[in-house]
Amino acid sequence: MDFLDAAKRMVDRSAIRKPGDEELFADLLAMGYKHLRRNEAGDLLGIMEFIYTWGLCVIEDRTSYFKRYCYSGQGEALVACVTWDGQGDPPGNWIVEKPGGRSGPGGRHAKEQVNE
Repeated sequence: MDFLDAAKRMVDRSAIRKPGDEELFADLLAMGYKHLRRNEAGDLLGIMEFIYTWGLCVIEDRTSYFKRYCYSGQGEALVACVTWDGQGDPPGNWIVEKPGGRSGPGGRHAKEQVNE
């Protein structure tokens, strides 16, 4: 799926909201999240820039996230945010899941297995 397809899906899914989301979204955007949406499972997702990666965060509340998937770039994190339905792992070459440290398809352990 390319970026334009992902953007079209984002528009199609933008209506999934819960009461109070407008205020919550405004607060989270002010904190630095670059994109916010609810997936089909009702999870609140957002992407945020970290020191070395971009994180796809499953947001718990105004102060914390439940889980974060680290991507090497903003574009890949955005596509994952827009397309992930909340089932299984998000798409793309995420590097590591936090907390827990589980390596993803783009992680160090996956690259070591390919090179062996």
